[in-house]
Amino acid sequence: MRIVHMNLFKTVPAGVGHQLAAEHRVALSLGLDWEVCVYSGDPAIAPWQVHTRYAGLLGYVFARLRFFRAVLAAQRAGHIVLLRYSMADPVQAFFAAWFRRVVTIHHTFEIEESAQVGGLKGRIKAAIERHLGARTLARSSGIIAVTAEIAAYEQLRLERRLPMLVVANGIDLSAQALARDERSGVPKLLFVASRFAAWHGLDLLLAAVGQSSAEFELYLVGELPNAERQLAASDPRIICTGYLAPGDIGNLMGRCDLGLSTLALSRKGMRDACTLKVREYLAGGLPCWADHQDSALPADFPYMRKGGAALNDMLSFAVTMRQKSRDEVRAAAAPFIDKSVLVRRTASFIESLYEKG
Repeated sequence: MRIVHMNLFKTVPAGVGHQLAAEHRVALSLGLDWEVCVYSGDPAIAPWQVHTRYAGLLGYVFARLRFFRAVLAAQRAGHIVLLRYSMADPVQAFFAAWFRRVVTIHHTFEIEESAQVGGLKGRIKAAIERHLGARTLARSSGIIAVTAEIAAYEQLRLERRLPMLVVANGIDLSAQALARDERSGVPKLLFVASRFAAWHGLDLLLAAVGQSSAEFELYLVGELPNAERQLAASDPRIICTGYLAPGDIGNLMGRCDLGLSTLALSRKGMRDACTLKVREYLAGGLPCWADHQDSALPADFPYMRKGGAALNDMLSFAVTMRQKSRDEVRAAAAPFIDKSVLVRRTASFIESLYEKG
């Protein structure tokens, strides 16, 4: 029995792309009958990527029709499809009527995140997700969620109970090098996002920076909204790098004391998360800061602190963590973020659904 993890994006976020590449490597190393498949408007640079035209409304519809036909084709071939759930997607809801061997995987509160677009568009997307999303869920053989909070959320949207698995995001430790230890001078904070969104809370952090006279360096890696980019440009303590390749982020990580993750998760109505970025920081040996408890880490995990956009507390924690080695941080995190353990657990869950019929 083959498991095909199918994903559809207009453009694959960098962090997600790295995760899927790691998943592909790990599945091969474990000898699993597991295939990764990504449809997107990006050029296909790996054998598991499929380029599909994705421009304008017609491109949007065409891409979805092509993708969900491929989902049904995989199902007809006797495979189990692990489907990355697509928010506010009428095409997905339509094709769900033919789902027989599909397990959906969920990374967020879909209704609330759909509304994050704001305005009339956000209200329409949230309404679509609220009314059509349940159709897809009802046709799933099982549901996988990256946190227990998300799993409970999805169950509330269902009229019947479905088999569920909570499995956090992970990282291929064999493929991520430990960051060099080049820490010196003022505390250095690193905040990475492919594209900063409202729930990242960058606006809250910049407000705190504007009220502080402390000496530090804040590196912002990724695409910033216009308002935040203008604020950041006005403060010499903030360095906006734009997009960086993974190797360049690793080099920058070597100079930094603390990696920042989501600082406004409540804007999605959530309390817990297991972000990809935290795993990348920890794999590199960089302690982390966020506004939430990471669902895969113990509550007393010493190298991740929950504290929101409290700049002075961040800087104090960064200075304290400078005493800890990169090896020490990575070794402590490894049992909780190792991708191979998580992929094997996911495969066992899906296989058990198939064995039950």
